Amino acid sequence: MASSEGSREIEAAKKRLAAAKARASADAKALEAAKAGETSAKKMADMAKENADAATKNRESTLAQVQESKKEAAEAEKSLKEAEERWKVYDVDDSEDEDVEEGSSNKKQKKSDEVKEIVVEGCGIPGANGTYKQAARVQELGLGVSYFRDGQWKGKESRFCIYRKQGSRVWFLGVGHLGGNGKRLYYNGGGGKGAHLPPNTGWKIYVLNGKSPAPELKW
Repeated sequence: MASSEGSREIEAAKKRLAAAKARASADAKALEAAKAGETSAKKMADMAKENADAATKNRESTLAQVQESKKEAAEAEKSLKEAEERWKVYDVDDSEDEDVEEGSSNKKQKKSDEVKEIVVEGCGIPGANGTYKQAARVQELGLGVSYFRDGQWKGKESRFCIYRKQGSRVWFLGVGHLGGNGKRLYYNGGGGKGAHLPPNTGWKIYVLNGKSPAPELKW
């Protein structure tokens, strides 16, 4: 009888062991699946972080482009205003006689032939300041009366000129060969009717080469 009971106990223990092994195997598979899921989640997280980093860089790059575009637009608007202001001096009427009289007093303006020297003061380019001597009319260059002085321009001795084209009331203060091609103009100013002499004030700064403040002329 004892033998029968022992057999049953042994058989029950074997079944219990088999069930335990089955559960352990299932748990091991579940663990492997969990590890695989963890690995996959980490990869997805890494990809998500990379995507997030790329999106951040793209946003920063786009923001920089927007700021650059705004800056470029502002500079273009400023350049346009300066150009419009600079070229206002060309809106003059050259069809009228240069010897017209102005003002209710009917007093004729002083003729350029009477002014042998002009003094330039307060110019933003130091070399342009000083006394200008009257030069002979340069007919072959289409110039009327002009004035010149020698001074420093970008570290070199140069000739500064105040001149206008014949028949025009627009005066220029520039540097280089008088009336030559590629002449660098510093400033320009518009004379009114009967403008036999350049204007004393109201000169405009030439955007490409000019430097504030604009000059004042005295004679």
